[in-house]
Amino acid sequence: MPEPNIRAVAKIPKRDVIRVPSGFTTLDAMLGGGIVLPSLGVIPARPNVGKTRFGLSLLRQLQCPRMFISMEENAEDVREMLEAAEGSLTKIMVADLVTTCDIDSVLESLDFAAKWHMPIVVLDHLQCIEVPRCRPFSYEAASMAIRALQKWVKGGGHEPVCLIALAQIGRGVMDKGAYREPMMEDIKGSGEIEQAADWIVSLWREEAFKDDSGPVDTRIKLTVLKNRRGLRFVRGYMGFDGAQSRVWDLPEPEITSLQARREARAERQAEDSSPGASEATQWLNDAD
Repeated sequence: MPEPNIRAVAKIPKRDVIRVPSGFTTLDAMLGGGIVLPSLGVIPARPNVGKTRFGLSLLRQLQCPRMFISMEENAEDVREMLEAAEGSLTKIMVADLVTTCDIDSVLESLDFAAKWHMPIVVLDHLQCIEVPRCRPFSYEAASMAIRALQKWVKGGGHEPVCLIALAQIGRGVMDKGAYREPMMEDIKGSGEIEQAADWIVSLWREEAFKDDSGPVDTRIKLTVLKNRRGLRFVRGYMGFDGAQSRVWDLPEPEITSLQARREARAERQAEDSSPGASEATQWLNDAD
């Protein structure tokens, strides 16, 4: 049995935090200054919200060599979606694992990315990874997969890489006749994502779950649910066009912290504390 790795804290070398600009001012600000290397990031969303298109748009904006590991779309479909988005196609590699989406193939693709100096890898998506002796798409399979990915990211022996795993959250809430954006309690039911990830940024679009009536909201909401090197519960909005696989910074970024939202809610409650407060105002207070 190997001896435990026990060292005096004063003798552990201090390392600098390396951050890579994502190409999106909004996302960089929400994460505290860019994407940390190495790290395991997770971007969860409910079906049809646009997580694949968000991941591809992110790849287009990055300037460094990067890789897209696809287990839902083949390489030709990925190229078509990438061409629809704005940005550069250079320095992007695609690992087509549609027919071989086992965990070993994913780890081999990550080894390739590290060997050829690709610091950012986007994986689509976590629940598609097949793990031996686990039922496909099960809680156990997702947990085993995320732990294996965490071990690879943190294990060393290769250049630092940020692995961004897109993750699908089940339709459980919608099945009950309601819809809402993902919360940490939803992620807890999708494998051990909360424990393993360094940062989690959820995606939400009400347009994906409402009827065609009314004005169209072309924004996508991002919420930082976990961040080991920054603030949690930071909320921001970006522009979104699913047909063009395009995400963009809004002219005036809408980013708010939990503290700012609490202060705004307190102000509204103080102004509308009278018995005659309207139902609409009360709804706004409850929605934050």
